Amino acid sequence: MSGRVGAAGSAWFWIGGHVDEGEEPAEAALREIGEELEADDPHVVRLLGVLDLHADVSGIWGEGFERGFQVCYVQVSLGSARVRVRDHDELTLVGWKPIADVAEAVASLPAEVGAAAVRFAREALDLRPVACTFTVRGGQLLMVRRREPEGTLDWHTPAGKVEPGETPEQAAAREAEEEAGVVVEVTGYLGSRVHPATGQPLLYFACRWISGEAQLREPQKARAVEWTPIPEALARWDGLKGGVFPAVREYLEGAWTAHVAKTGARPAGE
Repeated sequence: MSGRVGAAGSAWFWIGGHVDEGEEPAEAALREIGEELEADDPHVVRLLGVLDLHADVSGIWGEGFERGFQVCYVQVSLGSARVRVRDHDELTLVGWKPIADVAEAVASLPAEVGAAAVRFAREALDLRPVACTFTVRGGQLLMVRRREPEGTLDWHTPAGKVEPGETPEQAAAREAEEEAGVVVEVTGYLGSRVHPATGQPLLYFACRWISGEAQLREPQKARAVEWTPIPEALARWDGLKGGVFPAVREYLEGAWTAHVAKTGARPAGE
């Protein structure tokens, strides 16, 4: 949350601003963060909701907010907890607030504005994003087989919810070690989506193997862990409800193509 320059008293609020013409709410959220803050690697997780608010908050947010407005609430995850004010003409300070303190922090705002902030802050914490790892080594993908299939999902990659105080990258590395006994380094962010079948926010990360051999670490949750040739891994996801995220497929197919070129391995399908 951030403190606003020129506000009557001490007003806290979330980072935000106008959605420009031709801009999506998620794009506007990332732009506003970049303009107002110095923050590490912001990712959009999901659109939490859209509300029509009717309070006059022009004293805090300036002209254009006298007669009511529409607000799009966007959940964003940062690469680390390090944030600093960039735009000192707009903001006085920025800081993290425990969910229990949000209601008090926004008490100076009109009631409906503050209530919406509390509501969506709680929703964002209740549905924490899942960090999904895609670790490739020698043309093979690290995979885990569920103890019991969940719908069409049987084989998957190490993944788990981002814990409070943890970055998505830290969560990805932790899950690989906890589920498969492998130490990995996150090398790239492949994108995010709300899964069309489950509604779960997902963050996708490319990872590099550092050490450790694949082993079953959580037998209560899984029945197998292995390195799977990439073509076979993709074939396992044929018919997967919700499909394979396009950027993930592109990354894996590119990794397999590079492996074939380097080693002379037989291309998929031959």
